[in-house]
Amino acid sequence: MQAARIYYIEIPAPDIEKADKFYHSILYIKVENINETLNVIKAQGGEVLLSKEEIGGGYGFSATFKDPNGNHLGLWCEN
Repeated sequence: MQAARIYYIEIPAPDIEKADKFYHSILYIKVENINETLNVIKAQGGEVLLSKEEIGGGYGFSATFKDPNGNHLGLWCEN
């Protein structure tokens, strides 16, 4: 599995609840294999919120997880 690196992201958000709702629905990380990545996330202290599911219309698959700091992020892959 090839690792992707995110070095730094900062998003000013005076209304945290509004920002959480918005970014929770749009932030996705492209991976080669969602199930392998979810296993790594769990091993590193993350929590799977939504297991791999088909998006439909040929748009691939997605899953959602919470990192150890409570941030919700999504995974995406083609197959």
